[in-house]
Amino acid sequence: MPSDDSLVDRALGVMHEPAEAFHSALARAIEELRAFVSRHRIPTGDPGQLAALELGAFGEGRVDPTRFAELSTRPAAVESRDLHHVERALETLIAAEAKGTDLLRARVPRGGSLRDVVSQALAETGRVFGVIRRIAPVLDGGGEVIDGGSLPHGYPFALWSRAERAAAPPLFVEVDGADLNVAGLSEFLDGSQKIVLMVQGSAPPAPLAQLLSPRVLVMQTADPTALARVAAMNGPAVVALGTDGLVPFVHDPAAGRCYAERISVQDLPSAEDLPRGDFRQAEDVEHLRELATAGSPPSNAAGAPRIAPAQEIHADSVDRLAGWLLEQAQFSSSSAQN
Repeated sequence: MPSDDSLVDRALGVMHEPAEAFHSALARAIEELRAFVSRHRIPTGDPGQLAALELGAFGEGRVDPTRFAELSTRPAAVESRDLHHVERALETLIAAEAKGTDLLRARVPRGGSLRDVVSQALAETGRVFGVIRRIAPVLDGGGEVIDGGSLPHGYPFALWSRAERAAAPPLFVEVDGADLNVAGLSEFLDGSQKIVLMVQGSAPPAPLAQLLSPRVLVMQTADPTALARVAAMNGPAVVALGTDGLVPFVHDPAAGRCYAERISVQDLPSAEDLPRGDFRQAEDVEHLRELATAGSPPSNAAGAPRIAPAQEIHADSVDRLAGWLLEQAQFSSSSAQN
C-alpha cells in the first residue's frame, strides 16, 4: 500500500501541539536523566581528600576538608549496576527522540490487522514510559531497578498508568479502506489517546460507528483541518480521514447530553445504496442513524463531561512526564491497572 506522505504531513501539522507536547516532555526527561548520571559519576575515595581537591588552594590551611565533607550535601550513592540501568534507559529515550515524528506513525500492510498494528505502535511509544517506571526507585534514591530488562517488545498500552495514558501522544496510522476493521480499537481509547486513521482507497460508509461511546470523540472526515477539533480537546479520540466512501460525521462528547445532540451527520446512505448482503456495513449505518436520531434524556440527566481545551493539558503533559524523574512515587507500578 503506497504511503500518502502529504496527507500524513498535513495531519501532523494540524495536530502539532499534542505531538510537540510529548516530544518536549521527552527532551526534558532526557536532560533530567543526563543530569542524574552526571551527578552520580563523581569519583569515589576518601571524602576528605575529595573535598580538599574541590577546595583547592583557597581552602588550604583555612578549611578542614574532612569537616567540610561532612557538611557538604552530596547525592546518595548509586550502585554501579543501577547506574548502568539508568544509562540504558537514557539510551532508550535518546533513540526514541531520534525517531522524531516516525515514533507517532504506523502503517497497516495490505490485508493486515489494524488492531495489532496500533497495539504494537503504542507499545513502542510506551517504551518511553516503561523504562522510566523501571528506574523510578533509583531516581527516587530509595531502591533498586524494578526490572533491568530492555523491554524488547515495548510497553503495552494495557500496562500504562492513568497518568501515562493522560500524557499519551497522538498516533497516525495509514490503512487501506478494505482493512478498516476498527472493532479492536476500543481498548486503546482511554486517557488522552488520539488515533488518526488515514484511510487510503475505498472504505465502508460508517465503520467508526462501532466506536461510539459517551466520552470518546469520534470523527469521519475528508478535511485534515478538522483535526484541530481533536487537538483542542482533553480526552480520547479516533478519526478516520479519507475521501472515498466515508460518510462525514462527528460525535463530540461536549456537544450535548445525549447522542442525538452530540452527533452531527448528513447524507447517510439508505439500505438500497449499500452492497447487498454486507451485514457489517448495514449495521454500522443503522447504528449511526439510530443514535443520531435518538430522543433527548430526561431533563434531570447529568450533563456531558467537560472537555478541557488543549492549552490546559499540553503544559501538564510536559511537566508530568519530566516530573516523573523528581516525584516517582505517584507513578509506582501499583498504578498500572488504574
